[in-house]
Amino acid sequence: MPPVEARLPAWAPVLAIAAGVMWAVVRPLQEEHPRPYTYDEWNRVMTVTYLLFLGAAAGVWQVLAPHVRRVGRAGLVLSMVGCSLLIAGNVVEFWLSWMLNVPTAFDSGYSGGGWSGSYWGWGIFMLGCFVLVGAAALLAVGFIRARAVLWWLAAPAVLAQLFLPAFFAPRHAVVFGVVWVWLGLALAGWGRSRAAVGR
Repeated sequence: MPPVEARLPAWAPVLAIAAGVMWAVVRPLQEEHPRPYTYDEWNRVMTVTYLLFLGAAAGVWQVLAPHVRRVGRAGLVLSMVGCSLLIAGNVVEFWLSWMLNVPTAFDSGYSGGGWSGSYWGWGIFMLGCFVLVGAAALLAVGFIRARAVLWWLAAPAVLAQLFLPAFFAPRHAVVFGVVWVWLGLALAGWGRSRAAVGR
């Protein structure tokens, strides 16, 4: 498959770097004692990070989609679907409960108490986590099968899908954030090089 010219949205590198920095700083704070904010407040802040992830993933799609076939494109689409589910789950569980002034499932220790909609939000969020894991697998297969691949960009794009361990294992949070920063810098460098060629 011959390379196809791809246009990089100018905002994509900025969003990827911002997402990485925010994740690396905000995620570990939840493990501090005493915590600087409640679990619900932390999750509302993290919603912004997921929005940045989604925007950056859309930029990665613009660059990589022409270089991969059906499986790889499915992985790219699923990565954006997974990010969207993370956002939707957080909005339902933590933003709606806050606006309605009702306790979340977390407040009751997920023991059956709290607002019932909060459980739906948690389920949607977890579905997004597993969708991202599936996206990583499809992306890996898609990149291996492609004839023309931007490996320097594809590798961090695959690694960036490993959201689940980074979310539940705080020691991986900084590494996960650094990967996203690298992705943003790689996108920025690629965009500058393409702009220079086009002059």
